[in-house]
Amino acid sequence: MLVNVFQKKLFVLLAVVLLGTFEAKAADPFFVMSSPFVSKVKLEYWSVDAFNNPIKLSEQLYYNNTYKDIKSIFVSNHPTTTKNSIVPTGSDPQIEEVLVMCDGTDKCLVVAPDYLGYGTSVSTTHPYMCTTLTARNVVDGILAAMDYILTQKNNLGYSYRFASDYYTWNVGYSQGGAATLAVHKYLETEASQEVRDKIRLKKSICGAGPHLQTYMFDEMEQYDDMFY
Repeated sequence: MLVNVFQKKLFVLLAVVLLGTFEAKAADPFFVMSSPFVSKVKLEYWSVDAFNNPIKLSEQLYYNNTYKDIKSIFVSNHPTTTKNSIVPTGSDPQIEEVLVMCDGTDKCLVVAPDYLGYGTSVSTTHPYMCTTLTARNVVDGILAAMDYILTQKNNLGYSYRFASDYYTWNVGYSQGGAATLAVHKYLETEASQEVRDKIRLKKSICGAGPHLQTYMFDEMEQYDDMFY
């Protein structure tokens, strides 16, 4: 029953979206209360850039502030954008819909990365469709979020902890679909066993990713136009 409820909420989230080696670590997040049951936190963490140099990235976290047990981690990989204002930590984020994932009934930690080139790293060029790098950046963000939440307490004063059977959902649409698939592959082929055991990826849902790039560019050339 819990899985069915979760899946229903997941598909609601995807429908709304249709409409509209350095250790990862936290750095001075700020808090905004988004609902009576949910804390919204901008988290900065360390990862690497295209030249394997350390760089500070950002992500938005959402989590229930009443429960203490984290049952699942929901990784939300956002679609293509050219506006920094609508990435997860932006002033008008597309990701607000994920509040339904931890609205007081689901014991869920939502992790929504900005990607390299957005948010805290906006002065850096975004490596569009450089999937291995994006996957590394997202995985570092998941690890940072997991470390961060264990240092926090809920509104009742209890420290957060992960349930013994916690797991991770990995979801995205459009560019986020490609990022989701890249994260899945990275965890299977690049990440250490320690990282895989910590994240516990259970399922990836990759919606309409730009996987056939040759066809996309042929279309752009034919019409001499592109949306962005």
